[in-house]
Amino acid sequence: MIRGLYTAATGMTVQELQQNRVANNLANASTTGFKRENYTLRTFQEVLLDRAQRSPDGIKSRAKIGSINYGAMVDSREIDFSDGMLQETGQKLDLALMGKAMFTLDTPEGLRFTKDGSFNIDGDGYLVSKDGNYVLGYQGLINVAGLEFSFTQEGELVTEDGWEVDRLLLADFNNWQRLEKAGDSMFYAPDDLEIQPATSFQLKPGFLEKPNINLINEVVDLITITRIYEANQKAIQAQDEILGKSVNELGVVR
Repeated sequence: MIRGLYTAATGMTVQELQQNRVANNLANASTTGFKRENYTLRTFQEVLLDRAQRSPDGIKSRAKIGSINYGAMVDSREIDFSDGMLQETGQKLDLALMGKAMFTLDTPEGLRFTKDGSFNIDGDGYLVSKDGNYVLGYQGLINVAGLEFSFTQEGELVTEDGWEVDRLLLADFNNWQRLEKAGDSMFYAPDDLEIQPATSFQLKPGFLEKPNINLINEVVDLITITRIYEANQKAIQAQDEILGKSVNELGVVR
């Protein structure tokens, strides 16, 4: 009986985490370059159950009656890095990056990577993100002070007369699932994660990448999570009532 309480409680804990995940996805439904999260669930290790029994001639034995697990848990977090829909803005500093590539930013906390290509030019002529972090090219910080320029689909920054100022430093990774979210649609890479120049991408100047979130699916997930949570809650209430009767009524001398 106590085991049943613990099992249902783990189910409620998992659904709370799932609810937080869906809420975060919904909260970023308008965040440029946001990537939705998924959780992979698994049960705890199963335990084999058997029953002690005695034959008519008095010989003791144990019969296997099946297995049981002690509830569910979140096994891993997965980020969906698929491309989002494109939103046309017509602004030359808005860049949508499609494919296996991310922009590289120089921040006070170190290198960060993002799919959010809504860039600006600061007072010193440097190309920066909307949060003021420097956008990196192959030559370092990108300074475009006094230049009339545009971006090519290959990530080159060229002037009107065709002179290449720099090329955006676009990053690819040998294992994208090891990237960690750093807030504001940015990611950071662990020290042992291999970072390499991106080769499979297409840059779309004048566009922004919308978050890869399907609102209908997220709302359906939220409803499902609520129903599963309520079912586990009712299971706990039922087992608590049975346990209460077992303690207070069974064995009472009448």
